[in-house]
Amino acid sequence: MSTQQPQHPQPEWLVIGITGRIGSGKTSAARYFEQVHGFQYVRYSHVLAEWLAPDPDSKARLQQIGWEVMSGGMQGELNRRLITRLSPGRDCVVDGLRHPVDFESLQEAYQSQFCLLYVDCSAQKRWERLAVKHSTFDRFQA
Repeated sequence: MSTQQPQHPQPEWLVIGITGRIGSGKTSAARYFEQVHGFQYVRYSHVLAEWLAPDPDSKARLQQIGWEVMSGGMQGELNRRLITRLSPGRDCVVDGLRHPVDFESLQEAYQSQFCLLYVDCSAQKRWERLAVKHSTFDRFQA
């Protein structure tokens, strides 16, 4: 009798979606995959900026534009635009999934090649990373 577990075929390439709270280290994790393992790097906010915020003034309010996309039912179009940027057959890392539709779109498009990675750290550490934007820890918490 064999004690070996059955082998499951591994995908030849991966698409890793990275999600987490603001300041948790999503971009650091994604850049690690890019720089150390040669993954193609794609960031949701870059796709959003090119699509809906082409001028520098509107880029300053990119988070607000992102919320407008989600509440206005345009998340599917944003995901379609993002997916067209991913190189077929190449390991890719997608930084900044924010909405369940993001996960669903990538899961549907890449099935077994898709993995979701949630990055988290303490609120204190996240605030330290973003202290330039938020003057006090209480304001950051709010």
